[in-house]
Amino acid sequence: YHAVTIARSRSILGPYEGYAGNPILTHRHLGLDYPICNVGHGDLVQLADGSWYMVALASRLVGGYHKNMGRETFIAPVDWSGEWPVVSPGTGRVEWTYPAPALPACPVETPDQDDFAALCWNTLGTPGEGDVTITEGTLTLRSTQDWFVPDGLPRVPAPNGCPGFYGRRQQHMTFTAEVTVSAPDTGMAGLMLLQNGFNSLSVSLVQTEAGPVVRAVRNEKCGKPDYLNPREYPREVTVLWEAPAKDGSCRIGISAQGQTHRLLVNGEAVAVSDGGFLGSETAGGFVGAYIGCFVSGGGAQAAFRDFRYAGQDD
Repeated sequence: YHAVTIARSRSILGPYEGYAGNPILTHRHLGLDYPICNVGHGDLVQLADGSWYMVALASRLVGGYHKNMGRETFIAPVDWSGEWPVVSPGTGRVEWTYPAPALPACPVETPDQDDFAALCWNTLGTPGEGDVTITEGTLTLRSTQDWFVPDGLPRVPAPNGCPGFYGRRQQHMTFTAEVTVSAPDTGMAGLMLLQNGFNSLSVSLVQTEAGPVVRAVRNEKCGKPDYLNPREYPREVTVLWEAPAKDGSCRIGISAQGQTHRLLVNGEAVAVSDGGFLGSETAGGFVGAYIGCFVSGGGAQAAFRDFRYAGQDD
């Protein structure tokens, strides 16, 4: 039921007059199958050429009523030829694309988004000195708060901790992300598609008593939450695939086409999982999934290199 409404006044203190044609933007009347939903939280901006636009939050649906990318920023043109603004003239809804405004070129130099130093990368919490190191294109991670204990069971990080995770947002419905990881001396290290501390898919190199293995894991919360004790939230962990690790490093990856998610080892799909449980409508909250490198277990440390992310929207 998200919507954008508007009121006006000649004084910031009011009184305000509400627009009889409110809401000026909503998708709540378009049904559950419309591909863009939850449109709201709008802001107006006037460009240098005099044109007006509205930026707003909304979500794209992926393979049903699932919002794996959470709330994203959308933009739509605004017409002020009347007394009140008309958003997205002609259709009244946010479209997938619009003609670009006639603005002067403003090139911005940004590093390759696959570069670990690019601005798109984030940590969860503030890492301590030496927890995240980038040297000549190689990322070295050290765990201080664990996502997983070595047996593969999930553990929720302490609220003020910084788990060994370094990731970037999933931006596309169809994508492939791959990285080469070295085997850690202890614990595990790998690639994770993360919605929250309970819902994730991962491929990792794991040190076990029998030696290192490559493991694909689905981690999902289930049952009713206990908000007073989040570490006791019911969860289900499924080892989708496991095999002995043959070398000291491995090329691992995760790909998605809609909600069909494949976990990759050396370019081959070793497991397939439906990804609907990663959507915010299922997992809770309203943020989008992250794809990133992680380490966990007993102060584990590992090196990652040659990260690649490629995506397209269906």
